[in-house]
Amino acid sequence: HDAYFTIDTPIIHAVMPFLEPILGGKVWEPACGVGHISNILAEKGCQVWSSDINNWGHGHVADFLKTPVPHVDERIWDIVTNPPYEKEICEAFVAHALKHIEGTDKCAAFLLRAEWDYGVTRRRFFADNPMFYQKVVLHRRPKWFVKKEGEKTQSPRFAYAWFIWRGNNAGATPTIGYAR
Repeated sequence: HDAYFTIDTPIIHAVMPFLEPILGGKVWEPACGVGHISNILAEKGCQVWSSDINNWGHGHVADFLKTPVPHVDERIWDIVTNPPYEKEICEAFVAHALKHIEGTDKCAAFLLRAEWDYGVTRRRFFADNPMFYQKVVLHRRPKWFVKKEGEKTQSPRFAYAWFIWRGNNAGATPTIGYAR
């Protein structure tokens, strides 16, 4: 699995004005890496359960995709994550998260490439999915690596956005937000 840690914390802070009104206070970060997203959520007052398939020194070691979906009455966690970007794994992460929030007042927020909602193969997550709630466009491209001394500064290559689903959205028209 890839390990692009969300070291660029302003992109996490940028989505918080959109998430804070809908987060229930208990958040699961299932691809926590070294804890950048988890730590900011905790700073904002959330109770965070962090996990990752690898031991990066933060959170519990757990495979999100093998985590059983509890009965709807037992689903207490919102999900906020920067998932692995390998196509099949990323799509499986989103699909699994949506099973966890379906029929609840919980949300799932994923940091993905801004064009992730394009294409016929992902229609099931967007146009055909009544839980799709909002796309939050980031105005700056995140930096995934810390520049080492002597390296040339490189501009990040891809634009990213936060994609948010709500278990009880009931087909309301999705919106686009613009993070500052």
